[in-house]
Amino acid sequence: LIQLNLRVSRIAGSRGSLKRENELLRKALSFLKSSGTMWKEYGLTIEIYNAVIASEYSLGSHENAKQAISCVLANAKTKNDKLQAYSYQMLCQVEETSDFSQGAINGIKILNLYGFDIPETITQACKMKEGMKLKVTLRHRSYLCLAKLPITNDPIFELVQKVHKCALYTSNDKLATVLAWKAIRYAIKRGRMSSKLPIIISMLAMSLATKGNVKNSQELAQVAIALIEKIHDDIEQSAMVLTGAYGTVLTLLQSFRSAVEPLLQCHKNMKLIGGDADVTLGSGLAYFHSYFAAGLEIGPLVESKLMIVEECCVNIGRPGFLTTFQILRQSCYNLRSRSDNPTEFQGEAFNEDEALNKMNSNARKMALRDSSSSRLQLAFVFCDEETMAKMLKILVDYPLTDVSTPRLHNRLCFTGLSAFALGKKKDCESFVKMAQNCLRYFEHLTKCGSVNAKPVYLFMLAMKGPSRQAFEKAIDASGEANMIHLEAMAKERYAIFLGREKYDALANQYVTSSYWLYQDWGAHAKALQLSQQYEFLKHSKRCNAQSSTQSSATITDDPSRQRKTVYLFNTTLRNRKRISL
Repeated sequence: LIQLNLRVSRIAGSRGSLKRENELLRKALSFLKSSGTMWKEYGLTIEIYNAVIASEYSLGSHENAKQAISCVLANAKTKNDKLQAYSYQMLCQVEETSDFSQGAINGIKILNLYGFDIPETITQACKMKEGMKLKVTLRHRSYLCLAKLPITNDPIFELVQKVHKCALYTSNDKLATVLAWKAIRYAIKRGRMSSKLPIIISMLAMSLATKGNVKNSQELAQVAIALIEKIHDDIEQSAMVLTGAYGTVLTLLQSFRSAVEPLLQCHKNMKLIGGDADVTLGSGLAYFHSYFAAGLEIGPLVESKLMIVEECCVNIGRPGFLTTFQILRQSCYNLRSRSDNPTEFQGEAFNEDEALNKMNSNARKMALRDSSSSRLQLAFVFCDEETMAKMLKILVDYPLTDVSTPRLHNRLCFTGLSAFALGKKKDCESFVKMAQNCLRYFEHLTKCGSVNAKPVYLFMLAMKGPSRQAFEKAIDASGEANMIHLEAMAKERYAIFLGREKYDALANQYVTSSYWLYQDWGAHAKALQLSQQYEFLKHSKRCNAQSSTQSSATITDDPSRQRKTVYLFNTTLRNRKRISL
């Protein structure tokens, strides 16, 4: 009966029924206790307890998980039998306190019990030493040599992966890099590869990406994707690798649009099999950040998806993720629906003051960053300079790094644009340094060939030094990247510039085009604001706005090579495409 419950629980877990899996495991544990064979059947007892620990943690029942952990640590005979208990003990502590720094310290202590010899503080000399050891171990081979190793189930790799994630979340790049190098050396020396190794390599790529090492991070991400071909049947591990690759590394150069579908598929697959809660929600979060960074249409469909994911966060006890998804949904509401204060978060999805007051210091710090970033974007869209200044003062203390590339893209994009917009205002000179740092970030990626960075970089240059040529370049780049939201903002700002230069007729044409682009993006509240500011918009027609605002860069003397914007519609989605005529 005990074995039967254990086997059926695995089936329930593979089908995504986490609660049913937990019920069956609890029954198996109860039968084991009543049979009087607890710890006499040592292997079976360890197997059941380890499964219970993982199940309780996945459901967010940390107290129950800690009780099972204590039982294992008190009765297990070997260090290997205690490994999973140690790992989840660290994870429960991190989940309850949101203190990833302490989680990394605790993780290092556990790894050192198993011979990893990692100092608590990684110096540059230590990092260089580990790098040389890796080169000696590789012997001039590429990382693809790992694909030749057989796959075994080694739980130490799972612990390395968890500690590596804590290091990434705290921007401890040296620790993250050393951990990955040690894991690769561990695999090569023992002649076997764990299914977790592609994830660790993907995380190393993520670590390099956060430091601006674009070339090497792209190479490692491609290696990680190639390695998961060996474990393609393992949906969870594949999803974890692809989430890291698309959510952090590949979108440094590739368009955010290209990452939307893979990330959504990862999220769906993880929900289907009831996989790791953090990866399930992390892939969903990366999907939404990529969706918004790409400037895709916001509307009721996106909001309904966010509500579904929020319900998932509640069910599995992930308040941090819940807050982030609520912030995104409230941003959509503010863009789409009329409001007296469109830059405030006091709506049905998220009330900023109430939510922040209920959080501990670490959770509040992370939530305030996300909330302030979203409000800063709204402030720039709605031209609310007072809120821009307020949000910039909050964000100035946060590092210009993030494990999520689309989230960092959105934050730095509107930090730079807002800072340049306010740079010449009284008492706003301090924002210039922030603006320059953001500009350098996008300049670096533009030189590397990023299709996402180029429109933002040119838009920032136009805000820094306004001119007709600068704005026209930014508008063209936004159009070529199909980033409707940036093109709408650039045209509106260009119209303001033209108005100051007394080109009123041309300014009105750009305002009209911006108005319809905001409509296409789904920012109906912003479109309404423009129609209230410019009376002529109430009588404007889309067809009159299509070609009236072409910049000089898209016009040639040859009529056969002229380009114009054409709007195509269907009942569910509005796609704006540029075609040659």
